[in-house]
Amino acid sequence: MIKSGAGLSLLILKFILEKIKRHLLTILVKFFQTFSWFLKSLKLFFFLLGKLAAFLYQLVFKYPFLIAYQILRRIKRICLSLFALKQPTLPKSFLFHLPLVLLVAAGVLAFGINLKAQGTKSENPGYKSLLFEISAPTDNYWEDEILSEEIEEGPITSQAPSSYLEETTLTPEAAGSEMEKPSEAIGSLISTTQGEAALIAPQITDPTVVTKKRDKIIDYVVQSGDVISTIAAKFGITVNTVLWENNLSSYSLIRPGQTLKILPVSGLTHKIKKGETLKAVAKKYKVNESEIIEFNKLASATDLAIDQVMIIPGGIKPQATPVVAARTTAPLPAIISSSKLQWPTNAYRLTQYFTWRHSGIDIANKTGQPVYTAEAGKVETTSWNRGGYGYYIIVDHGGGFKTLYAHLSQIYIKIGQNVSRGQVIGAVGSTGRSTGPHVHFEVRVRNVRINPLEYLR
Repeated sequence: MIKSGAGLSLLILKFILEKIKRHLLTILVKFFQTFSWFLKSLKLFFFLLGKLAAFLYQLVFKYPFLIAYQILRRIKRICLSLFALKQPTLPKSFLFHLPLVLLVAAGVLAFGINLKAQGTKSENPGYKSLLFEISAPTDNYWEDEILSEEIEEGPITSQAPSSYLEETTLTPEAAGSEMEKPSEAIGSLISTTQGEAALIAPQITDPTVVTKKRDKIIDYVVQSGDVISTIAAKFGITVNTVLWENNLSSYSLIRPGQTLKILPVSGLTHKIKKGETLKAVAKKYKVNESEIIEFNKLASATDLAIDQVMIIPGGIKPQATPVVAARTTAPLPAIISSSKLQWPTNAYRLTQYFTWRHSGIDIANKTGQPVYTAEAGKVETTSWNRGGYGYYIIVDHGGGFKTLYAHLSQIYIKIGQNVSRGQVIGAVGSTGRSTGPHVHFEVRVRNVRINPLEYLR
C-alpha cells in the first residue's frame, strides 16, 4: 500500500510539472509573437512617418523654393534685358544681385513698419505707424487727453545712502556725484517765443503720474540678496528706521521670507502711555510737536489716546545707558578731524556686518572702484595676507587707533607715507579669501577690533 501511494504521488507531481512546462512554453511563445508584432508595428510607424516627412518636404519646402527660384530667374532675365538695352555699361555683378537686393529692401521696409507700430496702445489702433504719420490730421488727435492716475508709493529707484547712527543722509559730495542746480533744472523747462514775447507750454510726455505719499506702515517680505541697507534705500528711509521698528541691531541678520515693518518716513513709532503729553514725546525723540501733529493728522496736541501708536517723523531713538557696560566705545583720538570717520568707498551696500566671528564690515562694490582713508594718518602696513585678507592696508591714526582695508586689487601708497582723510589709497578687489569684489573694513582700538559702524558717518 505504501509503495502504491508513493507511486501515485510521483505520477501527480509529474503531471503538475508537465502542465507547468506547457504553460511556460505557451507564455514564451505568446511573448515572442507579441514582441514580433510590436517590431512590425514600429517599423510601419517609422515608414509612415518617413512618407509624411517626405510629403511635407515636397509640399512646404521643395516646390515653394523652386517656384520662388524660377520667379527670381525670370526677374533677373527681365532686368538683364532692360538694362542691356538702356545701360550697357552697368556692371554684371549688380544685375546679378539686383533681385536679392530688392527682396532685402522689401524685408527691411516691412520690419521698419512693424517696428514703428510697436508701442501703440490697444485703444489707438494704427497710431504711430508709418501710414498714420503720412495721413494723420494736423491736430493732436489722440494726444489731447492727458491721463492722470494715482499710484501708491512703493520702493523708489534712487538710493540715497543713509547714516547708520544719525538721521542725516550723505551729501552728494560724499557720494562723488554732482546734482543739477534747481535754477538750471527749472530753466530747462521754460521756453519762449522769438523775442521772448510769450511763454510756450512745455511738452508733456505720456500719462502724468501723480505720486500719492504713503502714510501707513507696510509689511515687506525679505527677498534673496536683500540686506538692511538696500531695503532702507528702496523705500527712501534710513537704516536705523528699519532697525528700530523691527527691534534689530547692527549685528542682526535677516533671512529670505522674514517680514519687516516699513515706515512711510524715516523715524520710529511710539505708543502713548497714561499721563504722557505730546510735548514730552517730542522732547524724548528730539522732534517738533507740529511735525507729529501734522503727520498723524491730530486735531491738537491734546488729541491723544492711551495705547495709540503714532509715527514720529525724523525721530531718534534714545540711547539707553547700561548700568554695567561690558565694553565701551573708545573715544576717537585728538588727531581725528571729525566726530565720525570717512566712509571707505563710494558704495554703501553692506553684505556682512560686524559679529564675534567677523571682525569688520564688508561693503560690496565693483573691482577697481576707489578705497578712501577713513582719517588722516600714517601708513603702517601694505602687504599680502594668505589667511584671507589678500592685499590689505593698515593706517595708524595715533592714540592706538588704526583702520584696515582688505581684499584690494591695487595699492597706491607705501609704508611710512602720510595720508589725508578721504585720500584714495587703493582699489576695490576680490583678493584673498573672498566671494566677490568688496572692501573689508576694520577699526582697531589698542589692538581690539571694534564695530566700525560705531565710528562711521
